[in-house]
Amino acid sequence: VQWGGGIRIPEEYTMLQESQVVSIKNSFTSSGGGGRTAMMIPDRAALVFDRTNAPNHISFLSENVNEAMISFLAPLLPVAQAFEIPVLDFDKYVTSRDSVQTAEVLKPLISSFLKGGEIATVPSTSKD
Repeated sequence: VQWGGGIRIPEEYTMLQESQVVSIKNSFTSSGGGGRTAMMIPDRAALVFDRTNAPNHISFLSENVNEAMISFLAPLLPVAQAFEIPVLDFDKYVTSRDSVQTAEVLKPLISSFLKGGEIATVPSTSKD
């Protein structure tokens, strides 16, 4: 699969869509976590944030780090923009402030992958 800018995900990777991960997580939360079935994370997977306001590279840092950067650098942002100094998406993050939302999607996937690739977030339909 290939996107603009030459980004290409190799064919042997399984694409996980953010909307699928969030949907599974929400189903698990609303069911109270009972009667769950494990979903395996493939060994080779790529998480695709399938929304127009997808996170940028700053969104993947912790909220505390980002808030510290904002409090320190935000006063300089208008000056940098006036002189057309690249701000590496800092201006976009100041508007979105989506590090918590990004972490809510990533942390369970990363933790589960490191534990062997199994996440128990899919509600079971069978009665054992």
